[in-house]
Amino acid sequence: MKSIIQYTLMGLCMAHASFTSAAVLDLGVAGKFNVFVFNDFTSSSSDVEGAVAAGGNFSANGYAVNELNKAVAGNALVVGNNLNFSNGSVKNGNINVGGSVTTSGVGFSGSYVNTSPINFTNEKTYLTQVSSNLNQLSNTGTVGYQFSGMQLTASNSSTAQIFDIDGALFNSRNNTTFSGFSSGQTIILNISGNNLTFNGGTGTNFGNNGFNVIYNFYQATALTTGSGAFGTILAPLANITGGSSAIDGNVIANSWNTNTQVNVRGQFVPTEIAGFSVTPVPEPSTYALFCMGLAVFAWRASNTNAARRAR
Repeated sequence: MKSIIQYTLMGLCMAHASFTSAAVLDLGVAGKFNVFVFNDFTSSSSDVEGAVAAGGNFSANGYAVNELNKAVAGNALVVGNNLNFSNGSVKNGNINVGGSVTTSGVGFSGSYVNTSPINFTNEKTYLTQVSSNLNQLSNTGTVGYQFSGMQLTASNSSTAQIFDIDGALFNSRNNTTFSGFSSGQTIILNISGNNLTFNGGTGTNFGNNGFNVIYNFYQATALTTGSGAFGTILAPLANITGGSSAIDGNVIANSWNTNTQVNVRGQFVPTEIAGFSVTPVPEPSTYALFCMGLAVFAWRASNTNAARRAR
């Protein structure tokens, strides 16, 4: 009986470690932030309506964070390294900083804390895998390029629609049209290539129908916000730059160095995607508590059997 319990314990721990997300596309903790970057965040004279997380330094001037009260676990701003902030505001939450704090003229009524709430290395591993796995999905609809436009045609009006987009053609388009979709439908654009940018309606036209959109830049290490976009930017390898446009949705990237405004409208809603799976990257404490509980169960079962044999 003891050996059976041991093998059961081992199997359950292994099963927990290999658990996959059952076809639900969820951006995890990063998806709760309006902007989430693994390294540095740099900006001025702009704002992010929701919460911000930066694994490196946060440097801003004339900037506003979390005006619309979208704090994550009480944090309006999470900074893994140093904070250098002047002439701005952080509202409706705490500032969680892992390094030094240098501020001047910043309106802030919350608390400064240092609890390291995010493992940015784990999140980067997870989100890079999400991006890669999305790119492995087969197209469900068709994409066409005519003149300066991009035309997307859905295979149906209910399930998530997947499209492979040539990055070179994406760069040269300035409008997008849609056929066969329903309002609010999920669209995943797997966009190849590097040194990419949003031009005109390649991003903004998606807001006309309230689509649940992910622009998956799975290869890009350089991305420009250009004329802005409606939907979530998933670019785990990219350093994002750009001018004074607007993104309506989440931004997930390697770094951020732009004055582009980011709004909470258009943030991605977790959705079932046929054929999609990804292995979560849980914190070590999750495994420890799970397996500790099983160990206690095994110990109690073993002692109970021993007591029975002694009778």
